[in-house]
Amino acid sequence: MSAPSNPALSAATTTADADRLRQEQLRLAQVSARLEDSEQLLALQVQRLHAELAGSREARAREQAEKARLADRLQSVLDLLPAGVIVLDGRGRVAEANPAAHRLLGEPLLGELWRDLVQQRFAEAAADGQWLQLNSGLRVSLATCPLAGEPGQLVLLNAIEALRRLPARALEADAPVACEPSSVQLLALAARIARSEATVLICGESGTGKEVLARYIHQQSARAAQPFVAINCAAIPESMLEGMLFGHEKGAFTGALSSQPGKFEQANGGTLLLDEISEMSPALQAKLLRVLQEREVERIGGRRPVSLDLRVLATSNRDLQAEVAAGRFREDLYYRLAVFVLQWQPLRQRPGDILPLAAQLLQRHVRRLGQADVPLSAAAREALLRHDWPGNVRELDNALQRAAVLQQGGEVQVADLCLQGLPVVETLACAAVPSVQAGQPRCLPADVPLGDGVRQREFELIAQVMRELDGRRAEVARRLDISPRTLRYKLAQMREAGWPEFN
Repeated sequence: MSAPSNPALSAATTTADADRLRQEQLRLAQVSARLEDSEQLLALQVQRLHAELAGSREARAREQAEKARLADRLQSVLDLLPAGVIVLDGRGRVAEANPAAHRLLGEPLLGELWRDLVQQRFAEAAADGQWLQLNSGLRVSLATCPLAGEPGQLVLLNAIEALRRLPARALEADAPVACEPSSVQLLALAARIARSEATVLICGESGTGKEVLARYIHQQSARAAQPFVAINCAAIPESMLEGMLFGHEKGAFTGALSSQPGKFEQANGGTLLLDEISEMSPALQAKLLRVLQEREVERIGGRRPVSLDLRVLATSNRDLQAEVAAGRFREDLYYRLAVFVLQWQPLRQRPGDILPLAAQLLQRHVRRLGQADVPLSAAAREALLRHDWPGNVRELDNALQRAAVLQQGGEVQVADLCLQGLPVVETLACAAVPSVQAGQPRCLPADVPLGDGVRQREFELIAQVMRELDGRRAEVARRLDISPRTLRYKLAQMREAGWPEFN
């Protein structure tokens, strides 16, 4: 027989079980709440990580896009450069080469060892490595520099001498020399601007070669086959400048016996350079502004406007913005001209251009004198680099012209440049001016100025060619690349100077 149940005990047991159950439920609820919190926190962390990863990917994408954009821009600049640019890797092989390098050296280049290219495609090299001569006869300047942050070198090649078989007139044509990085960048920009029809204002000190840069822009433009007409606004009196620019009709003023087109009409279809435009009078500036706005010109005394299709370039050795502020130059004309403003730096600020430019100028002058090409000595090159060049390229050209006259064969020495004070030559040794015929002067007098030295060499060259061609003047003029009229004038000068007649 079973023991009788205790109701009080059973109730207590039930209550305890209920309490334990509630406690377990509470703990489960707490654990569940913590799990939910953890899940939410984990979800937030995952979202944050996804956002960070997405942001990182976007940042990398932006960075890669920016790098690609810069690389494309750099490639565009390299493609436009007139100088050859070659990148060598750490093993001395060609990793990159721009189109100008391919034009200079030919194909193939990529992957080739630089030393093999030099041996295969260069016939001669300067002892100091400043220039190389191609088998074709073209001479190029050479400049190298290490690559920043990685093994390898950058090689810059710039043609400094035309092929010997080109006509003498082509040999003497001015061309910008750009080896200094700032000059290379400026020429690349000029070539890009040349493809447009925009007006360009070229600024720089006197003698820096602003007209040379203007001609380069014309030659790189779609108008290259059309006329390039330059007029120096500072060299022509104001009373004449208007007539020369706009032209005149017959009877427009005293002495106007016939109609004459002005520079605007002469340049129609091509390019007009207004050199030193800062010297133009305010009245003429106003008329020029109207021509630029209306694209038509009316001759002095004329009644019919002439439509114009030309590009206008301008140069100034003054700060035109300062001239505008001072009231000496029209502000509206300035902004009409200054679509693009190119600043051609003075020669002292682009030392990398000095030696290549000197080589070009020297060879031009010695060839005019009928002499063989001569190099600059190491001391002469050092002197050129040390000189401050206040007269810029014009002063450099004068120095090289003196050197061409005074050098005695072999190399140009420092003394031949006459850089210190530009002294008049006190004496020229007989060896410096070899005689060409018995009875002619064997050397210049002791007090002869430099200009007479150049004239003496010129007369000797004419005499030599006259003898070689038996006095056939038409052939002599063609050989010397001058007109028959100029030859007659030179022969008359020679007769007055005591030279014998040439029959």
